[in-house]
Amino acid sequence: MNKNSILDDYKSWIKNIISEYKRLQIKAASSVNVAMLEFFYKLGRDIQLRLDENVYGSDFYNNVSKDLIHSLPDAHGFSVTNLRYMVKLYNLLK
Repeated sequence: MNKNSILDDYKSWIKNIISEYKRLQIKAASSVNVAMLEFFYKLGRDIQLRLDENVYGSDFYNNVSKDLIHSLPDAHGFSVTNLRYMVKLYNLLK
C-alpha cells in the first residue's frame, strides 16, 4: 500500500465515523423528542382530567405553571401558554 492509498483510506474511515456519529446524534434527538411529546400528551391529559372535575378555580394553569417551574428550575416549557397547548394536543389526539 502506498502513502496516498493509506491516507485516502484513513480519510474515508474518519468520514465514516463522522457520518455514523451524526446519524446516531439525530436518532438520539428523535428519541428524546418522542419521549417529550408523550410526556406533554400525558400532562395535557392529566390537566384536562383535573379541569373536568370542576374542582379547580380559574388560576389553575397559573398555579401548575408556577409549581412546575419552581420544582424543575432547569426544565423549560411549563408556561401557562405551553400547558394550554399540551391540553390542546391531548384533545386533538384522544
